[in-house]
Amino acid sequence: MRRELGICLLVWVALCAAGPSAVVAETEGVDLGRGQHWVRSHPFTIMGVSLVERPFDVELYRNAGFSSLLVWESQEEVLRAASEAGLPWHMHRYAGAVRDREPFGEKDRERFRQFVKMYPGGIGWIINDEPNKGDEMRVTAEVIDWLRQEFPDMLVYSNSNPDTPTRHYTRQFVETVNPDVLMYDRYPFDKHSEISEDFFWNMAHVRELALEKCIPYWGFVQAYEDRGRRRLPSESDLRMQTYAMLAYGYTGIAYFVYDLAVSEFERAVLEVDGTPSPLYAPTAKLNPEVANLGRCLRMLTSTSVHYVPAADSACPEGTTPWQDQTMIIETPGCDGLIGWFTDDAGGQYFIFVNLKHGADMSAEDGATTFRIRFGEPVTALHRLSRESGQVEPITLETDETGASGFSLSLPGGTGDLFKIGDGEFSGLQPQEPTP
Repeated sequence: MRRELGICLLVWVALCAAGPSAVVAETEGVDLGRGQHWVRSHPFTIMGVSLVERPFDVELYRNAGFSSLLVWESQEEVLRAASEAGLPWHMHRYAGAVRDREPFGEKDRERFRQFVKMYPGGIGWIINDEPNKGDEMRVTAEVIDWLRQEFPDMLVYSNSNPDTPTRHYTRQFVETVNPDVLMYDRYPFDKHSEISEDFFWNMAHVRELALEKCIPYWGFVQAYEDRGRRRLPSESDLRMQTYAMLAYGYTGIAYFVYDLAVSEFERAVLEVDGTPSPLYAPTAKLNPEVANLGRCLRMLTSTSVHYVPAADSACPEGTTPWQDQTMIIETPGCDGLIGWFTDDAGGQYFIFVNLKHGADMSAEDGATTFRIRFGEPVTALHRLSRESGQVEPITLETDETGASGFSLSLPGGTGDLFKIGDGEFSGLQPQEPTP
């Protein structure tokens, strides 16, 4: 299969030539980097942004399938509830001389120490938001460097993507801020179109740079409606955003937003009054699926991503069409996406995503059956069930040409994870440690 490997994978490629046993032996002592070690030693990150300082219903949040909480600024009532319930938290803080604030000093340092002391369970800091100038990036880096030394077990990062993202901006952000993970936001569903033109371009260029720099990469998904600009995503929209990110190799997903106060936002996963919105039930159904697949995905490396257009359909900007005859994919009227991965022992995986989605379209309404045939011999194929988290063998059928294949039925916006060959999916054993 075609692969686009980052620089950090070159050593891995050389080891593969010596066989899987050599890969395992050599990679056991390899330093994957601070961010990658953190990702592999924690459950797959699925978190919602809490914007409201009010009594926080931890069970309502947990029942939506989130693995941790992202508290925006110092909402101590929310932090207290999360900490007492054993819910891991990340905190966003503005710090340093950005947005007319004072330079980073001892008062700020002591405030960070107090948060950790008073509210056990902190696992990550996100510092500032979309720093779009060199000075803001340098200030953010100063705070991140201190936090990394002060709290060595916590992940430390920022969030990229101003209004006009460019490759130069993202590279400057990574090289100046030096985050443990590369995170970005871009919200694709406005009131007047199905999806923004740069949706796939953004996912692709963030992936490309993160692989080059050997750091994990995370993204925000749109989970809100605002006044006059963006619509509340449908169930198929939410799934398409999330599963597309999984196909691109993202190992952390954050919902913007979970709860909100009266503002320019009209609704999110919760309504302004704190009750579930129409997006809550789709969120609660989707997140356990992501957690099941994420047990494996956090251990894998993305090697290539390809767009699979339906007949007479054009590929979006920033995508590469699938043209490899080692796999022939029949797309019955809607587009697909395929992402390829490897594990440390050289095992080969792929995710296939049904990209069908639309305003007010449910996952059921977008359900499509694809036909996949292998142009090269494949004797065994296994799927990691997104519903049960169990490994299932796939029965391969042989057509009149002698090619093996199978039919794949997927709800709108949804994907499945497969491994070619044995059913030993990386990350399923042993059980991941408690953070």
